[in-house]
Amino acid sequence: MQYANGERRFVILLPVKVENGFIQGIFPDPVLLYLETAEKMLLTSQVIIQRGFPDSVTPTLDGETRIYDATSDATSGIFNSILQYRICSIIMLHAAVEAFINELIPDDISYPTTDKEGNPAYLGKEKVFWLPFVEKLKKVIPYVKNIDLVGLYPDIVDKIDFISQIRNGFVHLKSESSEVLNQSHSTTFYEMLKLNLEMYFESVHDLINLLKPGYLKYHQDSG
Repeated sequence: MQYANGERRFVILLPVKVENGFIQGIFPDPVLLYLETAEKMLLTSQVIIQRGFPDSVTPTLDGETRIYDATSDATSGIFNSILQYRICSIIMLHAAVEAFINELIPDDISYPTTDKEGNPAYLGKEKVFWLPFVEKLKKVIPYVKNIDLVGLYPDIVDKIDFISQIRNGFVHLKSESSEVLNQSHSTTFYEMLKLNLEMYFESVHDLINLLKPGYLKYHQDSG
């Protein structure tokens, strides 16, 4: 494909059906697509929070803290949007880092492990793909890249491990009660709302830049 500036690139085009036919788009890097989606979701939630509630919703005051009526339709709609965007942001952030990790796994990998009887075994790429995310992060990638991620960069690893746990909490939302409204669900959401998500985005960026220097900058400049 030749761009307007004369540059030629090999690209994959994907069709999207529209009312009058099809439009074609260049297939993007999935890692960057997921990461940008996560960032947009987080930014949207922040914009909603900063914009605040409409003037029609009058808060009560508890000292200097404004408390909005939870029974108001306007309050509920805005609050739900904040939850939706932040949850989507976490899920897509995790998808981005797992896609990136999977891309680093070489086709000819022979990952050493043990079988159910404790005997030495070696896994090929397809089986490595299906290992738990945390094992790929803490064991497979250090093996592939010959780097002690856990020992040298514990803060990065811990934050990415934690965002994986939060993501799993929402994707596999488990109930400790048969009641529709239960404390275990509300605790999961409350913990998510307290998170400084920017900090976890920074850790994902740090991991990507550490394992593949220039990757983010190249795609941002050329995309």
